[in-house]
Amino acid sequence: LHSDLRSIKWIIIVYLLTITCSLLTFGRLSDLYGRKKIFQWGFLVFTAGSLLCGFSANLDQLIVFRVLQGLGASMLMSNGPAIVTQTFEYGSRGKALGILSMVVSLGLVSGPSVGGFLIGALGWRSIFLVNVPIGLVGFVFAGRNLRIRETRRKHGPFDWEGAFLQMLVLLLFILFVDPPTFTFPDPKSILLSRWFLGGALVATGFIFAVLQRQVSEPILDFSLFRVRTFWAANLANFLNFVAYSSLLVLMPFYLEEVLGLDPEHTGFLMSTIPLTVFVVAPISGYLSDHL
Repeated sequence: LHSDLRSIKWIIIVYLLTITCSLLTFGRLSDLYGRKKIFQWGFLVFTAGSLLCGFSANLDQLIVFRVLQGLGASMLMSNGPAIVTQTFEYGSRGKALGILSMVVSLGLVSGPSVGGFLIGALGWRSIFLVNVPIGLVGFVFAGRNLRIRETRRKHGPFDWEGAFLQMLVLLLFILFVDPPTFTFPDPKSILLSRWFLGGALVATGFIFAVLQRQVSEPILDFSLFRVRTFWAANLANFLNFVAYSSLLVLMPFYLEEVLGLDPEHTGFLMSTIPLTVFVVAPISGYLSDHL
């Protein structure tokens, strides 16, 4: 797309940011209206986003359509582990979640290699268009085979204000870490001040925290963070993904532009971490059930 790294990375960031901002919302909607419904429709939204990404004419369109793709992925990710947890009893749940991690890592293992091959043979659009038949099969398969013991409550109030504010807090946090530059037609560019973004982040975060303590069913229950196991596990997971995501975003540029490797070879090397997860995850799940 003849763009620089600062612009290209938003193809990845906007996808992950969309998932992060909407996970709580779709998780709560699944509690109210059923996990199977949200999970199944997630396939269609993701497939539509992939189709549009494959026909993007420029970088701006690709970034916008990645938002739609991220919404579909969020609908899937907010329900996958919950469906497994709800289906399996205590004592076999760790093994089941380990198998889920194994399957996810299998996709992560094959994705870079298959993607590298497709890019080399058919061009970059093919890595999005290949999702279309996969997504449609997933939609049909989920509809026919998922048998979930739904435990839906009566339709309680959805915390729309909280959902909006938590999205805004996360967006401001990302912009604070990496302030964007806006270019005007004249052509002057303006870089948003970190002081402004930091102040907006603190103010919005404070309003969000106060609001969550006032509503009966908040989108984020802060009392969960009194449980040491909960916040420690989330902190460990956060640090894990900070380390992994930096490699995921930057390493392909290093392998291709600095070392001069082709896309196929780059994809093969990028498969090493998920390949390790594929081997370790089911063993870890088995041990968690017993130890």
